[in-house]
Amino acid sequence: MSAVVAMVGSAVLTSASRTRGEPQQRSITELIQFLNSDSPEDRDWATRILLDREEAVPALRRALKTLRPESEKRAKQILHDLANRQLERYHQYARQGRVDILVAWLGAGEEDLDREKLWQAVLDAGWDVLERARPKSPTWDQFGYRDFPPSSYKDYLKQTPDFMRNQNTLAPDWRYRIAGFRTVRHRGDLKGEEMVVQSLIACDGAFWIKQHIAFSIVLGTGDVSGDKYFGFHHTVIAVDGDVRAFSCDHAVIVARNNVRIEHAESRRLQSHIYAGGHVEFDSFTHKNERVPFDARTSVLEGSEIKEGVRRPLDFVRFFETSDVGVEASASEKSVKVEKLTASSPLSKGGLKVGDMVFAIDGNKIPDADTFRRQLRRAYVSQEGIFSVRRDGKELEITVSFFGFELPKD
Repeated sequence: MSAVVAMVGSAVLTSASRTRGEPQQRSITELIQFLNSDSPEDRDWATRILLDREEAVPALRRALKTLRPESEKRAKQILHDLANRQLERYHQYARQGRVDILVAWLGAGEEDLDREKLWQAVLDAGWDVLERARPKSPTWDQFGYRDFPPSSYKDYLKQTPDFMRNQNTLAPDWRYRIAGFRTVRHRGDLKGEEMVVQSLIACDGAFWIKQHIAFSIVLGTGDVSGDKYFGFHHTVIAVDGDVRAFSCDHAVIVARNNVRIEHAESRRLQSHIYAGGHVEFDSFTHKNERVPFDARTSVLEGSEIKEGVRRPLDFVRFFETSDVGVEASASEKSVKVEKLTASSPLSKGGLKVGDMVFAIDGNKIPDADTFRRQLRRAYVSQEGIFSVRRDGKELEITVSFFGFELPKD
């Protein structure tokens, strides 16, 4: 049990038990104790102070289950207000090309967010990719109109039937057996059983769909794949993982790893695909003839395909451990810290070169990529507990990322 939870669970202040003193002299732990006081005046005072202390987010989340009902309600409202304040910061990260940071942050918290600001951030991220890939005509024809995706969430709502609004699920509508106009914010792996259309999806995990996805924006931190004949068209996909499908056309795909499409025809493809790894087509047809596909030499009509791209479109950049000043190499069921900058939050938190990190927040670290992903989650959560082996001993080191900004260049 963490120190904050233990202290809050074991102590409930009375107004006579301790004077408040100067707010800046109070630790987050003490402020949470005041929030759990039996004095309404203490609770009001602590609420006002905590609303100005964004670094309180991790401790407040840990303390929720230990607070009395009225104090828990206050804590949730504080977290709600702080999250909406932080949304602009992560919106700006996405505008800098850090799409995965926005998605990971959305997955890290459970607080309700201002819907217009949230989905405008997702639309902006999709549009920033579209306008760089398709500068002359970023939108696609839909039912005879060149209108998807709209650039504003207000316009998106105008297209959305009333009975389909605000559905954070991929469960199909019983009228049409499709999942249409969905706005899905999801932590963990996401699965869709029917066709998904005209939807905005931010998935902090892998995304699997049985049928097709069309006229949508998908941002994710894991793989995108589907059933045997899964395909997508008129869709933006930007993910920190692999993309696998049977077919695609009129799409913009940005993947940190590999893209594999089973079948494509050069004239109909009309897609822009950028992969950090390889791009493969099991069957590629040009002028009605099946030909081998090579991203460097194949003839493409109205398409652009690039592989081995470190920063797609000179814009999208996925999180790297070096962004927070650390480099690590894989070891047996852990990673070894190879380099640490002096300004790194990990260095300031107490980690050292040579430490063997085997878990973050209780999540095992079997390889370097898992370390990178868990490190990103700790960053957007503002804090992480690193389990390390050092000189034959196991240690737990709490690292705060509050106030640390990721590099822009």
